Amino acid sequence: QMASATQLPTLLYFDLDKGESALGISIVGMETEGCGGLGIFIQKIQPDSVAHSDGRLHEGDQILAVNGKPFESSVTQEQAVQVLLEAASVVTLIIAREPAPSFSPPQVSHTLPKNLCFLCEVLGLVVVVKAE
Repeated sequence: QMASATQLPTLLYFDLDKGESALGISIVGMETEGCGGLGIFIQKIQPDSVAHSDGRLHEGDQILAVNGKPFESSVTQEQAVQVLLEAASVVTLIIAREPAPSFSPPQVSHTLPKNLCFLCEVLGLVVVVKAE
């Protein structure tokens, strides 16, 4: 069964109860094909995290909205991190999942500047800078 290029992503809408914990996802801003803007994608799900044990989020998923706030194409990765950080114990997510495994997480070899890492411990979010 060939996947045609016109297949649309699956949209998923659900509440994730994270309690007091961090979600445990790393997000990365990447240019999305076709819309000419930035999309916020899940790059990595930490093992033993809330997102991992919940099982509904997959690496490569695009996060379209958090708690009713859509991520516009002009959204920055920092803004997306902020929204996820400020989310209450129950997070309502709208996710787009590509039908084919076309996503490969960007490889990051360089170490991140400290000012980006301060988020990591507090939030359980790892911020990845997209290498140009």
